Amino acid sequence: MKLIQNKPCALFLIFIPIMMVLGLIGQHRYVDIQLGDTYYVISTFHFALLFSIILAINAFLFWLFRNKNLTPGIFNLHALTIIMCFIFIIIITLSVKNLLLLNPQAFNFVNQLIFGLLMLSAVSHFVFIVNLFRSKKSA
Repeated sequence: MKLIQNKPCALFLIFIPIMMVLGLIGQHRYVDIQLGDTYYVISTFHFALLFSIILAINAFLFWLFRNKNLTPGIFNLHALTIIMCFIFIIIITLSVKNLLLLNPQAFNFVNQLIFGLLMLSAVSHFVFIVNLFRSKKSA
């Protein structure tokens, strides 16, 4: 926990190569995501690339606001939620392959799970923004 509190940008920078390696391992695997009546077919590599960019932006923001008095609990919650959501999504896309073609219930479950994890990471970013504004008012 000391690494998260003292150098959170280092934590995010550590996970960028991990994401890229996981993306390269499964670069020929993909997952179908259905939103409404539209299907999106996304490669695991593209998920990893997107998540690496988001982690780099988070690392830059944490570095930029390193002198702010952020609440440690909210701070740790944001960092761990983002990283765990992204790793779970990559693991899900690596583990499901032909299962989804054979079982529509599994397709719906995986689709809802990925969408839920993406929404959880979006809420976590919102919590980070609230923490920034809260630290600005207290300073």
